[in-house]
Amino acid sequence: MEQKTRNLLPIFTFFLVLVGLGFLIGKEVYSWNQERNIIDKTKYQTVVLSGRDLYFGKVRFTENYLVIDEAFNMVTGEDEGLPEGKYAIKRLSGNIHQPENRIVIPLREVGYIEDLNPNGKVAQALKEASDKNLDRVEFDL
Repeated sequence: MEQKTRNLLPIFTFFLVLVGLGFLIGKEVYSWNQERNIIDKTKYQTVVLSGRDLYFGKVRFTENYLVIDEAFNMVTGEDEGLPEGKYAIKRLSGNIHQPENRIVIPLREVGYIEDLNPNGKVAQALKEASDKNLDRVEFDL
């Protein structure tokens, strides 16, 4: 009887390890899906990278990347010909090297993401740029 129990011990241990791994993998997949469902796809988002760069647009996820469609960045200061107290958003495709109007960012580079209030100045500027196909929109805060 003791020999039979010893023979079952490795099988039982293997089974427990297998169940544990299944639980951990399932938990990670569920968590991954939940994180991606947090973003309100009807709104524009602000994406702040770990290096503190700031982008605006419509966010979506792939397995390893965050994609910002309709991508814009904030413009401030005299270098861009803005008077004091004025701000602007600038479409990425309006940059000198004319990239496509989206940016693909490794998830490890993302600091945080915020949904923008549709009534806020930045969201209204983004909507205006999108509706009128403008490369740049100026606004006051």
